[in-house]
Amino acid sequence: MKTRRAICFDGGGICGLLSLVIFERLLSHRPSLLAEVDLYAGTSTGGIISLGLAGGVPAERLHKLYHEKGAAIFKRDWLHLLGLLGAKYRNSGLRHELEELFGDRTLGDLDKLVLVPAFDLRGNGGSWKGWHPKFFSNWNKGDEDFEAGVVDVAMATSAAPTYFPSWGHFADGGMTRNNPSTSAMSLLLNPRAAGYRPRREDLRVLSIGTGAPVRRVKRANMGWGALQWMTKGDLLDIFMYGSNETATYDCKSILQDNYCRINPQFDPGVLPEMDQWKRAGELVKLGEGCDIEGVLQWLDQRWGKPGE
Repeated sequence: MKTRRAICFDGGGICGLLSLVIFERLLSHRPSLLAEVDLYAGTSTGGIISLGLAGGVPAERLHKLYHEKGAAIFKRDWLHLLGLLGAKYRNSGLRHELEELFGDRTLGDLDKLVLVPAFDLRGNGGSWKGWHPKFFSNWNKGDEDFEAGVVDVAMATSAAPTYFPSWGHFADGGMTRNNPSTSAMSLLLNPRAAGYRPRREDLRVLSIGTGAPVRRVKRANMGWGALQWMTKGDLLDIFMYGSNETATYDCKSILQDNYCRINPQFDPGVLPEMDQWKRAGELVKLGEGCDIEGVLQWLDQRWGKPGE
């Protein structure tokens, strides 16, 4: 059986630059890596990275997008007070940069398979009437996603609540799969997508995170209300990071040593918030300084040789 390989990228706003720097370092070690990937899966900022790599956009150009276009992407909407009465940023800047990057290409135009989560706030009138996860992919030529515009998919997956307006009736993919590893694994195991019945031992999944702050709630037996959880407990971050590592647990349980995850941890304050684009230089240094030796060994020992 042919080995099927996926690389997955987490959501995390400007911290996608950290993921890119790590990925570029892996490429330096294994230049054939791009040609060996069957599927790119990414959420939010990771979805933009995945769509770019699947479309043949050089990693260096994606790096430049994050490093030099932060001011244009995070264009504050002063009509809305600090995001309390509306989204903090307009999405016109991001849309412009994505149009420059992808033009009018569709998912079907991409060179590689992609899987990009979003969240459908409207419902599609099918068997499930209400809001639900949406997974954009180009594996099925007969599916409407095949003709979906890359820019639209990128805008949908990165429409982070409170930060950007929804894109049509879609919101950020992090609301369902901020770490899309389990979804990528599921697609690779799908007989309809593969054209045969794949075996889990033939799968390889590499997951690259956007970094995680080391946080703790020191008090025990908290009786907090909503405001306290939101401010002292960072409830949204708890959901996101908990979901990230739940995906790691599931993939590791099923794929064992054929799954590899790198998501460096940092002391509080070291890792920028998702919209702190002025700290892009710090992210580059963090990515260049983190330990990737374990991933390099995994690539050498488990990823497999080209053509296998």
